[in-house]
Amino acid sequence: MKLYGTTQAETIIASNGHLRFSGNRFDTQIFGGNDVHVVSGGGNDVVNLIGSELNDTFWASTVFAQHDSNGRRLKFSQFKTVNFDGVSGNDLVTFVDGEGADTLTLWRGEATLVGSSHNIRAKNIKRLIARSAIDDGTDRIVRKDSSLDYLFESFGDWIGN
Repeated sequence: MKLYGTTQAETIIASNGHLRFSGNRFDTQIFGGNDVHVVSGGGNDVVNLIGSELNDTFWASTVFAQHDSNGRRLKFSQFKTVNFDGVSGNDLVTFVDGEGADTLTLWRGEATLVGSSHNIRAKNIKRLIARSAIDDGTDRIVRKDSSLDYLFESFGDWIGN
């Protein structure tokens, strides 16, 4: 199933087999659905994903995000803000930066990837992989805590600690 947003600001909240997609003049809810793809219409759109007790996988780049859990796949294209809460389980998160300068900030229990057109956040996870494209922009890692509650791996041209 594929859903399309408008040029207005829209919000998605997804958890445990339920997806709610709402905007200025609509409110759509989907129960179940094993493969759902939502495409932003270019507004200041936000996705809030709530994981499960299972081993979820969340992959996000500057233009695309995907959440796999218990045989269900949710895909999101062109959203400005994507938040993932792994809740529990051995969740694997992968962040992939985009062209230009991005900042990956690591806190004890969460991480964010922020750039000029995106803001991606993950918390309550077990493992984070951060991939930086080798490009002209300066990609930085900023550690806010000396220890992390998750395993962290980075690849590419990140600068920082």
